[in-house]
Amino acid sequence: MKNSITPRFIFITLAVLAAALTRFLPHPPNFTAIGGIALFAGAFIPNRILSLIIPISVMVITDAIIGFHNTVWAVYLSIVLITMLGWTMQERKTVGGFVGTSLIASVLFFFITNAAMWAVGFWTSEPLLYSKDFGGLVTAIDMGIPFYSYNFLFSQFVYGGILFGLFYTVKVWKPALVKVK
Repeated sequence: MKNSITPRFIFITLAVLAAALTRFLPHPPNFTAIGGIALFAGAFIPNRILSLIIPISVMVITDAIIGFHNTVWAVYLSIVLITMLGWTMQERKTVGGFVGTSLIASVLFFFITNAAMWAVGFWTSEPLLYSKDFGGLVTAIDMGIPFYSYNFLFSQFVYGGILFGLFYTVKVWKPALVKVK
């Protein structure tokens, strides 16, 4: 059996765990490392199933402490899709690729989580916030704009930049981080 505990695996695991702790620090809404973790995991963990499990596990564990909400499924879906965006960077990680996927991740998160606020009225007993038609969906997206405040986008660049940058900085001193297998 091949040893899967490599310096690369240890570094990625420690980086993800450290970044996960940002969910417990005081922060503006949606300004945590979770989007950066998802993109980083997708880009640097070659096993796609494991790359999905890690950011979702971070969310489930931290949500178990912080608390769940009725649109958590939309956040998890967003994290899965952001991780999958990271897969597009596995073979070639560039600054342009990082910027592009971070922008897409931010917009994806915004639309999915705000559409969830519209959709939640379909199957819960909560009062409807928006009408059950396309106009209600548009209103839900529109009402989310003030909450967007670019926090997820900025956190994606800040924390994603730290994770990606730290990986490339540390690999100078520990070239074994480059080895995937």
